[in-house]
Amino acid sequence: MRDQLNLVSELYDIYKSLELKNLRKSLKLKYKLEVNKAKIKGNDIVILKSNNKQKTMWDLIDSKRFISRRDDSDNDVLLCKNLPDNISFSFREVSYNEIRDIIGALKNSSSRDIYDLQLYQ
Repeated sequence: MRDQLNLVSELYDIYKSLELKNLRKSLKLKYKLEVNKAKIKGNDIVILKSNNKQKTMWDLIDSKRFISRRDDSDNDVLLCKNLPDNISFSFREVSYNEIRDIIGALKNSSSRDIYDLQLYQ
């Protein structure tokens, strides 16, 4: 399908016909759908083979939300994608006690998250 799309795109670039344009558009749509299906299938395989399925799911989700990069000081720098320009934030060191208190204050819930996943049943 990719070869067909490339061929039709090259022909359209040369001849600029309406038929080639419409064919290219429909092939792009089909190609995009097939790529998305393949990505989903690949992610499903990775999740099913995992010992910790929920962690693997969140790792896959987070891999789409963040880019992890190294700076010169070998500290991890997370660059958030698709944030509005007017949002600013900073990082600070937190103690183990602060984290413990925050986690301890969380309540178990059977509600679903934004990805329609439910931890407790």
